[in-house]
Amino acid sequence: MAIATLNALREVTDATSTRNSRATFENLGIVARYDRGESVYRRNDPIEHCYRVIRGAARKCAVTADGRRYIIDFILPGDLFGLGESGFRPFNVEAIVAGTLVARYPRVSVERLIDSEPEFARRVRESAFDSMFRMQQRVVILGRSAVERVSTFLLELSDRRDRGQSRVVYLPMSRYDIADYLAIAGDREPRSDGAQNSPHHLIRRCARGAHPGS
Repeated sequence: MAIATLNALREVTDATSTRNSRATFENLGIVARYDRGESVYRRNDPIEHCYRVIRGAARKCAVTADGRRYIIDFILPGDLFGLGESGFRPFNVEAIVAGTLVARYPRVSVERLIDSEPEFARRVRESAFDSMFRMQQRVVILGRSAVERVSTFLLELSDRRDRGQSRVVYLPMSRYDIADYLAIAGDREPRSDGAQNSPHHLIRRCARGAHPGS
């Protein structure tokens, strides 16, 4: 009985600590609204804040000297991003949905909270591990066929959606963003009778509901 009471007390204490750290974190944030294509931050900006998507979505991307774009990751509601040591941003982050809401948190204050709140530190680590896992998984799928890449991408988004939502997977990004992310060249779309079964046609059908006419 004493052990059960002690465990219950620990659970209540942990839950209270989690709520307190979450409230402290949220109080640090300033929310801004972004239009589609608007930058949250750009490459070479100083790292002074970290961010969290509240509503909408964003893409993390790199642009080479010859103008080619590579999408590194898609950032969805609840995702924490941009947390790094002092220095400069290696990538751009842009909103991909009109009216995207992003909360901005001072980096130094967040680092202090990580040092003082183990539960919050755990959440930050989990967010970082999830991002790393997506990048590693993407390296693996790039060696597969285009259709397999699209299928794996849809499964990834299904896993990332809020479990309280419907079983429908919402795609906030355009088919061109998906093609860039999966390294499917847009200028190689098949024109034969088999185009209905091509990966490009599958991307078009998937993205139609998110951005009509994109």
